[in-house]
Amino acid sequence: MDFGVAQLPENILNASNEALKSLIPEKSKDRNEKAYNAFKQWQGGNHIEVINENVLLAYFQQLSKKHSPSTLWVYY
Repeated sequence: MDFGVAQLPENILNASNEALKSLIPEKSKDRNEKAYNAFKQWQGGNHIEVINENVLLAYFQQLSKKHSPSTLWVYY
């Protein structure tokens, strides 16, 4: 049986929200958000509405022109 979010018990929703908060460690959260915001800005500037493998490859290809391979690991 497939339940929509609105049909889930509150304790399950709370547990799910707590798990989501801990997925990204606090010490790297700012760096991850900065990288995500840079991607979203690039996406908007290129009028891209979807995110798929081709879009990510194009984004990382452009990053590779500006950054060394070891620096690119920060973005992955």
